[in-house]
Amino acid sequence: MSTPTTRSIAHALIAAAIVAASPSAAPAAFSDAALTCRAAISRGGSKLATTAYKTVATCHKQRDRDAGAAGTDCNDISQAGAVKQQVAGAVAKLASSVGGASDRCAGLIPADLGYYNCPAPCDVEVPALTTFSDVADCVSCVVQEQVSTITTDALGSPVPALDAADGKCHSALSKTQGKQFGAVLKTRNKCQDNAEKRGGVEDLSSCTGGADTAGDAKIGTGRAKAEASIASACQPADRGNLDTCDPTLISGLQACVLGSAESAGETVFEALRTLDTAAPTTTTTTTTTTLPPATWTGVQSLLAARCAGSCHTGSSVSGGLGGLDDYDAGYTNLVNANTACGGSLAKRVLPGDSASSFMMHKLDWTQDCGSTMPFGGAKLPAGERDVIRAWIDAGALKN
Repeated sequence: MSTPTTRSIAHALIAAAIVAASPSAAPAAFSDAALTCRAAISRGGSKLATTAYKTVATCHKQRDRDAGAAGTDCNDISQAGAVKQQVAGAVAKLASSVGGASDRCAGLIPADLGYYNCPAPCDVEVPALTTFSDVADCVSCVVQEQVSTITTDALGSPVPALDAADGKCHSALSKTQGKQFGAVLKTRNKCQDNAEKRGGVEDLSSCTGGADTAGDAKIGTGRAKAEASIASACQPADRGNLDTCDPTLISGLQACVLGSAESAGETVFEALRTLDTAAPTTTTTTTTTTLPPATWTGVQSLLAARCAGSCHTGSSVSGGLGGLDDYDAGYTNLVNANTACGGSLAKRVLPGDSASSFMMHKLDWTQDCGSTMPFGGAKLPAGERDVIRAWIDAGALKN
């Protein structure tokens, strides 16, 4: 089974493809056999997730100290796994218990449990979920894609060997991200186990979207502690040496490192419980969308709705970019503004040249560094991206 190797694998590709089942889609409780199968998928997938992250973290810890390890990409699990072969063992154990020699899903088919399609980009590797062996392969792919993506953004590949201050910061980023990732996964799975076994439910509605009150509070408490750890460890560091997602501000670093951990935890949880639950349908619905004009007024309204949120508001500067919720600040922070990523393109928006504008590549998911936009969400519709492209090519005027 192949593993992710580059930053081009986008977290949002998976997050956008996994959709939670609606309560009305499954009125009856899972059978005992189905619960046994789902527990095997959840346990095996969760174990793989934590093992994969620990393997990457161990690789980074060793690489940070070894000037001769610059050629090792610890975020590529196939390379990180050379440090410890535990990932392969976790993959094999999942495969054995789900569709394999110790099958806990015998007598069932994936659709019985809400598994219909493997999400992109893993659908290339697992094009159909016909058997539970397919489900195990898909879950393995999703988990490793998620771990690779969030560590690539948060931990990067800094030039070793790091000095004491930089190494302490890098280690703190790894520890806090891994702990938050695992905490979300553990909390959501515990909630879902109780909902299915005791409440007789088959959907995820009681454990996601803010419905898991106790779990959300626990995750929030963990995040507050993690933010304090990052601030303490990274304030003295030269964060420009760390190749991380936001080297400029501590607040931005906390937001991107821990936000990606939480988003990945939610994504893996949903993948373990239900893969692309939208069953095939013969009904076609047509939706007409009115696009804004290709002016800064229209573009800023799009960006405010799609990209500001918790990432690029005045107070949140993921990737060093903030103010997209503000007409004046958003323009200043985009047009002819230098990127903070270090890729091949120097300007976020280069007037008259969308092909050389880094933001356009981020929106098209063709960037050579950093995460996609919107982070953790679906790619903007082609029509909306074309509006932004046309505005840039027309000179990126403040109109």
